[in-house]
Order: sequence, then structure tokens, then C-alpha cells
Amino acid sequence: MEDKTRKFYYQKLMELLKESGYDAVLLAPSEELEFLTGFSPMLCERFQGYFLTAKGEAFYFCNLLYADQMEAAYHGEIPIYSWFDGDGMLCELTHVFEKYQLTGSKILVNQAVQAFQILEIHKALGVEFGNGNSLFEEIRIHKTQEELDGLQKAAEIADKAF
Repeated sequence: MEDKTRKFYYQKLMELLKESGYDAVLLAPSEELEFLTGFSPMLCERFQGYFLTAKGEAFYFCNLLYADQMEAAYHGEIPIYSWFDGDGMLCELTHVFEKYQLTGSKILVNQAVQAFQILEIHKALGVEFGNGNSLFEEIRIHKTQEELDGLQKAAEIADKAF
């Protein structure tokens, strides 16, 4: 997908996020994350995800084992925050949430976010989580002119084949 198209979807997500009344969205590694950013690492048991706030701030939070991979994937375009297994995830996440004013906030999540992890965050940081699937479905409904042109061309090819 072209950068222009990604920007279109990013802006649409921002509009929908602001309309939702939620403070942020969390995308765990998934097709939604790849659709929005062009990259999605392998999902593992350690908490990780791309956060986008209603203020337009974005950051990635992951275990130290994956920090270099995230830095390379996102080319320094967004901050990458990580934690060491020995310290635990919540200690560093608390600092990051304070920085972005997300403690006690409302965050929409995609279906790849693991429940046991958000329950832990909810208990420690008072975050209310909501199902963001309808938000991501709404984004995919909208098409750029380039996508519409591609769909038209595909339809013409299919018509000729029949």
C-alpha cells in the first residue's frame, strides 16, 4: 500500500477515534496494524502494541527483545518504549502512560490484544478498554481514488474473463 493511502487511513482512524469519545487506540500485532503502518511483528506472549492517542501522538510499546526490530521497522518515526523482563511491563508502561496522560483513560483495542494483559493494565492503571473492531471495519469501508480505480480495473478484467 502506498504511503498516501496509509495516510488517508491514518487520518480516517484519527477522525473516528475522536468521534468515539475514547482517548487512544491500541493495535497489537495483526492485519490491522500492518494495514495502518505497513508492518506487523509476530505476536508473542509478551505485551506489545502500537498506541495512537486522540491527540495524534503515536508510540510503540514492546519488550526489550523486540525494540531494535521496532526501531528499524518504524524508522524513528515514532518513539519506541521497551522494558526488560526482570523489571516487568507495568513499571515502564506506567511511566509511558503518565507521559501521554493515559492513566485512567479509555482505550479501544483490536481483536489481537490479549485479555489477560489488558486486565492487568486495567487493574494497575485504571484504564477502561473497549472493543475497537467496528472502528477498524469502518476504516476499511472507505476507499481512496487509487483503490477505487484498481477495483474498477479488476471488475473490467473479470468481465472480460467471463
